[in-house]
Amino acid sequence: MCLCLCRPCEPGKYLESSSDHTDHNAEDDCTVCPSGRFAASWGSGACTDCPAGKALVTNGASSGHNTLTDCKDCAVGSYSLAGATTCTTCGEGKYSTTAAAESSAACAKCPTGRYNAVGTSDINAHNGLTDCLICGGGTANPNEGSDSAIACVACVAGFYSDAEASTCVDCPNGKISSSTGTSGVGNCQTCAAGKYALVSNCVTCPTGKYSAEGQLGDAACTNCGLGFYTSDQVNCLICPTGKYSDTVEPKTACQNCVAGKYLDTVGTSFDHIAESDCDACPTGRYTSSTGTTTCTVSCE
Repeated sequence: MCLCLCRPCEPGKYLESSSDHTDHNAEDDCTVCPSGRFAASWGSGACTDCPAGKALVTNGASSGHNTLTDCKDCAVGSYSLAGATTCTTCGEGKYSTTAAAESSAACAKCPTGRYNAVGTSDINAHNGLTDCLICGGGTANPNEGSDSAIACVACVAGFYSDAEASTCVDCPNGKISSSTGTSGVGNCQTCAAGKYALVSNCVTCPTGKYSAEGQLGDAACTNCGLGFYTSDQVNCLICPTGKYSDTVEPKTACQNCVAGKYLDTVGTSFDHIAESDCDACPTGRYTSSTGTTTCTVSCE
């Protein structure tokens, strides 16, 4: 009778159990572990999966599958599940800063104001936040995980943004942006005196009203007070000699003193606030015109 010893398969190979002795009668019946698996012991009946976060591509030799260290860590920007043959690169709109990542959960979404349009073919385009490109000033992206520059949408007229913005912002009170894609608050234009800001336009105050520089809304256009008028919507001027203003309403000129009266005071607005500020011509003098500053000597 022959006493035969069963020899173990070497590390890196395995041989499943079988009732057929012909499956166990030669060393060639031991099979090299496939990609993603290894066998560290002699006489293995099965191979072990590489842990998640690692991968192993077979080289066809048992020496490439006979220890856990043959399973290589996934590089930053990629991940793998258990038994992986290759690591999977984070996809568009994502990045990772973790080495040997064990699932796609390690791939973070690009934050708002950024995007990453590079596919999985380039792992070096997914291994840090800087691989998420910044939306330029004058655009905004409110969404995480954006995978295209199209996600950076230009600000509409009346709004602006700085780089990496998630939303566009109204230009400050009294300022406007007349075009789309305004970058930075410094490019919002201040409305000049005599005008007010309305979204994307500086609108001229109604005739007879005025406003200071950098005003918002038509309520900023106000009437000149008693004794004043405006002809340019910018300044309120004291009524000239021969004239007065006794109302607070839109006006581009002051009222004339009536014929037979005059007003020669330059002074302040308080000298031109009522019809009573017009003096009657003294005895021996007259004026047949309105808005006069002097009276004429009567003929003898």
